[in-house]
Amino acid sequence: NASITLPVEECDTYLATHWQNHPDVYVYQQRLLERVRRSGYVLTMLGRPRPISGLGGRRPNSHSVNQVYNTPIQGSAGELLKLKMIEFGNCPELRKMKCHMELQVHDELLFEVPEENAPDAAALIKEQMPQSDVPLLTKTDVDVQTGKNWGELH
Repeated sequence: NASITLPVEECDTYLATHWQNHPDVYVYQQRLLERVRRSGYVLTMLGRPRPISGLGGRRPNSHSVNQVYNTPIQGSAGELLKLKMIEFGNCPELRKMKCHMELQVHDELLFEVPEENAPDAAALIKEQMPQSDVPLLTKTDVDVQTGKNWGELH
């Protein structure tokens, strides 16, 4: 890991410019933080609560604040991926192609499929992955790669 050393003044200028360019994000984060201070938990898109402590006082715990900001986004992404895992696990077309989900790592799903079925399975997964019963405001990008093993793909 490389380390970057910057003068505090330069960091302050960078942050001030960032918040000037993204005022809606700043307002969103402040409202979210205040709501979590009152309720004691933050929610994902699907309504799963995550209890948060350490927000009291003038200097809240930075780890707790990061949990408040990250949970609605990363927690919701994890939930959406789990829904897809269930969907793919029950997919008759993938079963017919002898395609099996083997592994999930962060935002990746690894499937094992006979080589002759790989192009069709990849196309079906790429088509189905962004489709969701949960309404999203942004487009979901999907990257599908094929190879003889997982190591070959990275």
